[in-house]
Amino acid sequence: MITLFRRIREQLIRSGSLTKYLLYAAGEILLVVIGILIALQVNNWNEERIETAEATEFRLRLLDDLYEEIALMDAVIDYANIVFDHANRAMDLFESGEISGEDSADQFLIDLYQASQIQEVSQPNSTYQELLSSGKIGLIQNDSLRSIIIIYYSYDWSNSIAFRVEDPYRENIRNVIPSSIQTQIREGCGDVYVKIRKTIKVSLPEQCDLNLEAQLSRSTASEILNNEALKSDLRYRIGNLDAQLNLVRNWRSNLQTIITDLEAI
Repeated sequence: MITLFRRIREQLIRSGSLTKYLLYAAGEILLVVIGILIALQVNNWNEERIETAEATEFRLRLLDDLYEEIALMDAVIDYANIVFDHANRAMDLFESGEISGEDSADQFLIDLYQASQIQEVSQPNSTYQELLSSGKIGLIQNDSLRSIIIIYYSYDWSNSIAFRVEDPYRENIRNVIPSSIQTQIREGCGDVYVKIRKTIKVSLPEQCDLNLEAQLSRSTASEILNNEALKSDLRYRIGNLDAQLNLVRNWRSNLQTIITDLEAI
């Protein structure tokens, strides 16, 4: 093709026709410009294709993190609900002031101990942090959704004050219940680990039936029942658990909205 153009140019020069040569030269320049424009367009198409593929990959990875977080929130809610139920049952006996009828010293001690259980949580956000640090957060092209996601991740619910507030109940109750009883409760009714998606879900058995040493159980339960400081600690603990549950439920609702919007893209 280049050889052909060269021959045409040489023929026009030999012919001595300036007009024809200028027209040819203009046509040649036009072809070069068209070629450059086509190359630029192809390059733009390739860049758009790469960017679209990258945006899709990050969207799917971000969704996977959010699905993981939903599973984590559900585990936190389930765990806190069980602890909350134990705490309320123990408080009912504290309020009544006596263990009688179907109530048992064993169950009171189990409820007291399980009410002190805590769960370590950490918000999964690796994909969002990668988008932020790499400057690719703009791959989320929906301005409104991008703003919502940034706001969501700027507040780490797993590290909120509801989870960090000082709660003396756990330490104080475990300083009172004899070690032998605590060991039996941990071994018979302790944390259960179950794999959920990519993470490990921590749960507690809803029912816990143990036969503790009768005399030690009764004497310990009676001593604790008259301990007003522990009763106050437990009341404070119940308030904290309620705050944690409300916080996680609210943020789960927000997260579900983000997931729905991301899925719709």
